[in-house]
Amino acid sequence: MPKLLWQTGPVAESVPRVTFTEPEVASVGLSLSAARPLFPDAQQTVRQMARFDRAVCEGKTAGQVVIVHRGLAGVLLGASAVGAGAGELVAELALARKAKLKLAKLATTMHPYPAMAYGLQIAAGESYYSWIETRTRGALVSFVRACSGGPHLHGRPPS
Repeated sequence: MPKLLWQTGPVAESVPRVTFTEPEVASVGLSLSAARPLFPDAQQTVRQMARFDRAVCEGKTAGQVVIVHRGLAGVLLGASAVGAGAGELVAELALARKAKLKLAKLATTMHPYPAMAYGLQIAAGESYYSWIETRTRGALVSFVRACSGGPHLHGRPPS
C-alpha cells in the first residue's frame, strides 16, 4: 500500500476482512460491542439480505448486513456482512468509514439498481430518515408545548 510520510501503516480497524466461504463473511472496523465503550451513542442498522433486491433476483437471500455508526445520522464505525457479495459490500463500507462519511452521505449517493450496493443505500436511508423523523417530531412537540403553555397538553392544568 502507498504510504505517506506521517503514516506508520494501516490502522487495524480500517483493514477489511473477508472469508470466501459459502456464504461469504466480511467485516471492517468496530463491532457494536467494541464501539460502545468508546462511543456510548454507537448504534447499529441491520438489513437482511432478503431485503436486497439483487439477492432476491439471484435467489441468495441468506444473511445480513450490519452497519455500526454513531447515533442514527452519525459517522460509520464499522460494518459486517454475511451472504452473497459480502466482500464487495464491505469494500464500499470500508471506503465510507475511511472517508468518515455519515449515513446521510451513503443514503444520498446514487447506486445502480439492482446492484447489491443499492441495498446499502436503502439501509442507510431508512436509518437516516427515521432519525430525521424522530428529530422533527420531537422539535414539533416542543414547539407546540412552548406555544400552548406547556405541560397541560397531557391533561394536567398549568401550574
